[in-house]
Amino acid sequence: MNKKGMPLAETLVLLLGEVAVGAVTVLAFFLLGRLNYRVFTGLALGCATVLFNFIFLSLAVNRAVDAIMAERGDGEMDDEAAAQFAEKHKAQLQKRVQLSQGVRTLAMAVVLILALVTDYFDVVATVIPLLSFRPLLNAAALICNKKK
Repeated sequence: MNKKGMPLAETLVLLLGEVAVGAVTVLAFFLLGRLNYRVFTGLALGCATVLFNFIFLSLAVNRAVDAIMAERGDGEMDDEAAAQFAEKHKAQLQKRVQLSQGVRTLAMAVVLILALVTDYFDVVATVIPLLSFRPLLNAAALICNKKK
């Protein structure tokens, strides 16, 4: 079984980054004279989507690795056997992760459609956290790797 749990440090850094992006967004909307409740609800929707997306990604990858490692068993492998095992299961792992990515992309599309068709969310404020996800994730990885 995979002993790696949820990446709490990365999730916390991502959350703090999204809060910072949200603060800058609120300031920009304030300076443009467009600040209203829809900005806050859009930011909340976008940030929640990003956090759930990241958590679901972590769980999906861990679950895929666990399934493959269960097939491997607990016995020791030499380097050649480990390389053969990895090559044999590479496609299976990729399929599982790609399926997860498809579901997560669909969830983001649903969130964007929800923001577009309702009057409860500002679309721009919803999109900003979604666009900041990858840069914040890269920054979180850099920060967490520097601590180690």
